[in-house]
Amino acid sequence: MSAYRVLPRSEHDISRKNISQPALKVLYRLKSKGYMALLVGGALRDLMRGVQPRDYDVVTNASIDQIRHIFRNSKTIGKRFPIVHTYFAGDVIEISSLKPADEDDGDNHGDAAELGDDHEDTDEREASFTCDEQRQLLLVDARQRDFTINAIYYDIRNFEVIDPLGAIEHLEQRRLVPIGDPRVRFQEDPVRMLRALKLSERHGFTIAGDLEKVIQEMAATVNEIGPGRKYEELTRILLSEDAEDVLVRLRQMGLLRRLWPSGDQLLEKLGFGAVAECIHAVPIHYSRGSYAKETHTKLWMSLFLLTDHQPTTSSKEERPALDAFLGSLGMPFRTPIIEALACLGALRQQKGAYGGAPISSEVAGMLEFWVGSFEPQLSQQLEHFFKHHAGGGRRRRKGGGERRPGQNTGHKGKPRRRRRRRRGN
Repeated sequence: MSAYRVLPRSEHDISRKNISQPALKVLYRLKSKGYMALLVGGALRDLMRGVQPRDYDVVTNASIDQIRHIFRNSKTIGKRFPIVHTYFAGDVIEISSLKPADEDDGDNHGDAAELGDDHEDTDEREASFTCDEQRQLLLVDARQRDFTINAIYYDIRNFEVIDPLGAIEHLEQRRLVPIGDPRVRFQEDPVRMLRALKLSERHGFTIAGDLEKVIQEMAATVNEIGPGRKYEELTRILLSEDAEDVLVRLRQMGLLRRLWPSGDQLLEKLGFGAVAECIHAVPIHYSRGSYAKETHTKLWMSLFLLTDHQPTTSSKEERPALDAFLGSLGMPFRTPIIEALACLGALRQQKGAYGGAPISSEVAGMLEFWVGSFEPQLSQQLEHFFKHHAGGGRRRRKGGGERRPGQNTGHKGKPRRRRRRRRGN
């Protein structure tokens, strides 16, 4: 690896104008408390390539408990490698700690200030660490990461770009170079193999040396990935713009049949064209930095129906079939899909009644999406179906017309007064 390198502001093009406001708030808040605050990972990699990042990762020398104390709108994720997710409306900023796990100084900075005054604190505070200490911490952190291009840091204190391992040269050459022994890195976290292939296909990075051979040899270790992470990674791949390229590469390397056997069989049978048509019809909505539940349910219901599954009218019969399709993926939103499949079975069988649970607005929305996008011949049957479930979820707001007697009125026909909930001081 190359020598430790620091680029002052005059030698790089990263500007705070291109960094999201939530990420800047996190950086400035940590800085105002006297901690190191550095942007790192994919966000910095994209900024250096002139690409607008999707996600932002921040590292600091504060401990996880200290981070939680500073950011009350946050929660800790993970057990082996805990990180903190900080929430700002629809954005999530991921904060990790540079400090060793066995070191705990306690929080000596008192209560956290409100988020609104991040930019008002312009006074330089004396840092509780030296340049040598920062250098040592960043070297240790960088050597624990997966690829060199993800081990570049942007320091909010002096706007320097810090490159401990010569990653800037690899970034310019568009080379994907692992840090240390790739077998050890992939054994620590098999998701890194997926990440390597995504970076290669999505950003055009060349996989260096024998890295591709190592991935093929260690393909079986993806079975060790937890169900939730499998589901999350596959959902992100399927909804990305380069889904076809990444999925083809996963199949070539023997990873997809281990991650999601049913999906591998589906692509083998239909090809990516039919799958892509289905995916592109799914409306994408976001919630807290990720895809909203509506997007998840419509995507996986649509993929399941591509298998030529014939829905029944019983949710009890639908569950085993859907579970078999998802396999070991830990999808958290299966129940609405099961109910929607049972309702779709009633539609296809021209039955006006459904014997399951009351139809929620979520299930109604999924039915409208599927019928409108793929089975328009069932539109009239769907309208008839909803009439038999007036107490269900799809309720259209009636506009115009005269007010019905007693509507929004109180005693003796007087308009009702809306009570305001008084907020506490």
